[in-house]
Amino acid sequence: MPRLKSMVVFRQQQVRARKFALKRLLVLLSFVAVLAGGWYVVMYTDPLNMFQLQRIEITGNQRTTTNDIRKALGVRIGTPLFRLDMAQLNTKLTKLPWVKSVRTHRTLPNVLFVEIVEHTPVAVIANGKTQLVSSEGCVMPQPVDGYPVSLPVITNYSGEIPAVGKQFEEYKMREVIALLREMRPYRVYQRVAEVRFDSPSTYRVLLDDGHVELLLGKSRIQSISAVDQFMQKLPAGVSLAKIAYIDARASGFIAVADRIDPSF
Repeated sequence: MPRLKSMVVFRQQQVRARKFALKRLLVLLSFVAVLAGGWYVVMYTDPLNMFQLQRIEITGNQRTTTNDIRKALGVRIGTPLFRLDMAQLNTKLTKLPWVKSVRTHRTLPNVLFVEIVEHTPVAVIANGKTQLVSSEGCVMPQPVDGYPVSLPVITNYSGEIPAVGKQFEEYKMREVIALLREMRPYRVYQRVAEVRFDSPSTYRVLLDDGHVELLLGKSRIQSISAVDQFMQKLPAGVSLAKIAYIDARASGFIAVADRIDPSF
């Protein structure tokens, strides 16, 4: 009997302990719910006007106007800051033709920061009408301030040119754009005057006045680096008018052919 009585007492203690633990859990959940509700009211409805948008800071845009960015955002001053959907804002901005990527973030109490990364043009395509093409192969809109005169010109291209904001799909054009993108960090890129298509499947890279052909090997980065070093060793202001071509197809050295008729 004493043993049975002690078992009953033990079970009663267990029940009381469970009830107490449940009460503590309910109190804790109620407290969390109150905190969450208060946070929502303060942040999303902002009854005290503590976190309303007052300023939009935009950086990184050169060809995309600040006005176009503000229109694309569609955000009004006075909007509660925590109502702004950052992912949705990013999606809106990347639809602008010059915008490559974007990062938006809030800064308390009232600022929205927009960091723009724009496409980099690597060439001008002259094919009936003039178009800029970016390093990713996208056709870019006509710049308001005119076309950069320092960019290489792609000529005699007979393929289809995509609409503004769309990428080239044709293999050889993508190859040319990839080549120019790889050349861009090197000084020799500044001396590329023209990439001329001789046929839909062949093209030539021409330097300076368009009379010096550049021949690159399968390892293009290695070839470009070798040509770059060769060009750096040339005295300042030296013209390539007497050179017919620079051949970097072999590993380890550069072959240069003189032009027979410098007046060519």
